[in-house]
Amino acid sequence: MFHRALLLTVLAAGLACIPSACNRESAATDSQEPVKPVKVAGATAESAAPKSTKAPTDVVLLSDSNFAKLVLQSDVPVVVDFYADWCGPCKKLAPILDQLAKEYDGKVLFGKINTDHNGRTSSKYSVRALPTVMIFKGGKAVETFVGLFPKDYVKATIDKAIK
Repeated sequence: MFHRALLLTVLAAGLACIPSACNRESAATDSQEPVKPVKVAGATAESAAPKSTKAPTDVVLLSDSNFAKLVLQSDVPVVVDFYADWCGPCKKLAPILDQLAKEYDGKVLFGKINTDHNGRTSSKYSVRALPTVMIFKGGKAVETFVGLFPKDYVKATIDKAIK
């Protein structure tokens, strides 16, 4: 019995030392130094957020800290790509969303959020598989699809959601 308790104590102590997305986030927000934004191919920095009601024609990099402002308070519909750097289908979906961002010419905001670095938002919207694309309108998720789909399907889903 003593050995079992000792083993459980050692395991619990070891698990507490494993960094998680939540720990990384809290450590980053507790530090005094500003955190540099992660650069993602096909995405612009959060400073590129529109000042007017017209959305940019590039994909915007989202985070836990700017999600509410850029997505939930947006005057235009927002397509959010929940992705991870290690996800193969996510890498194949990125150019499709880049093309669609240009096609919609500022009528729809396209953003992407790294689920490994932004666990709070991913958890809030129950993102369990990647890529997950959610379409927000008026601050509410109105459409969701999970996985890699052809451009025509993605475009039809966006058109259906923003009408």
